[in-house]
Amino acid sequence: EETYSKYASHVKDDVLTLRLKNLGTQIDYRTFFYIEYALPPIVAIIVLTYYRLLSFQKIVIFTMVLIHFAKRLYESKFVHIFSRPSAPLRVVIKNTLGYGITFCILLPVEVLLIRTRIYHWGPVTFTFLFLGFLLAELGNLHCHLVLRSLRNGKSSKTRAIPKGPLFDSLISPNYFFEILVWVTFALLSKTITGWLFTAMSV
Repeated sequence: EETYSKYASHVKDDVLTLRLKNLGTQIDYRTFFYIEYALPPIVAIIVLTYYRLLSFQKIVIFTMVLIHFAKRLYESKFVHIFSRPSAPLRVVIKNTLGYGITFCILLPVEVLLIRTRIYHWGPVTFTFLFLGFLLAELGNLHCHLVLRSLRNGKSSKTRAIPKGPLFDSLISPNYFFEILVWVTFALLSKTITGWLFTAMSV
């Protein structure tokens, strides 16, 4: 319920004047996230299913893609509370193309066709990077769960200040872990695509 005084600057001679902006075709925000994150894991599953002669490291690369976007789909369904009911369709198309081109075209082409041989890390370094990737994913999920718990029910307007070891030492720990996810992915995969997306994510 809004107060009259809030719109006093828009009132003249007891007539309230409002200007509306056409934002174009809209799509439900949760559906937007589903569409945006659906293609990369589908392609990863196809690659893992039909390219059975992949090296172990290449299998891990596409498994990491699958893990990351499966987590994002899970968060879209069960964790995130969206501040707006919808997003412009043009933004949906732009973001979906970004993920689609990167993980459905560039990464498979580089890993499967161009770089037929990816030089392996030693087992210790490989394990360290993969565990770092998993811990970064869990850290990111933890931050999202903490931020969700601060919401007043399903309201997007009322929220408290996050506290805890991660939030007390980092400004935006969820973004820190997101960047760490892609740094470990780029290091482990040794792909140009991985570093390209890491740069885009910063």
